Amino acid sequence: MSSPRPVPVAQHIEAAKRLLEDFEHRAEVAVEALDAGDHGTFTEAVEERGRILAELTEVVETLSHARATVNAESEAGELLQEVQEAAASAFASQEALVRRTRQERDRLSAVANKAKRPDNIANQYAAATTVPRPATISVTG
Repeated sequence: MSSPRPVPVAQHIEAAKRLLEDFEHRAEVAVEALDAGDHGTFTEAVEERGRILAELTEVVETLSHARATVNAESEAGELLQEVQEAAASAFASQEALVRRTRQERDRLSAVANKAKRPDNIANQYAAATTVPRPATISVTG
């Protein structure tokens, strides 16, 4: 009976780093789309981030199972440190995206609230400049 084959930890670590970089890039794309008012691209970027997170979850679960068999002093330990750094960067991009999205939500909310309120200046101007129309019709001009 052969012993179980070890999981290629380095391969999964590289996959995690790649996914985290993609995750961070999608945050940049989403912020740029939000700034440009491109809601379709923004939505696509956010949905892609969800897909990346699902894939990253699988990789992290595999890594957590493999970590038990890996010596912490080995090369995998250094690679895991790189993943932690990539994760910190991805987390920072997530926070920036959330902050920017909230700003845009608040801006749009303020615009919507302002549109609901009557414009007092326009109403005063309209009332002051309204000239009563004659009740008769002139055939000659």
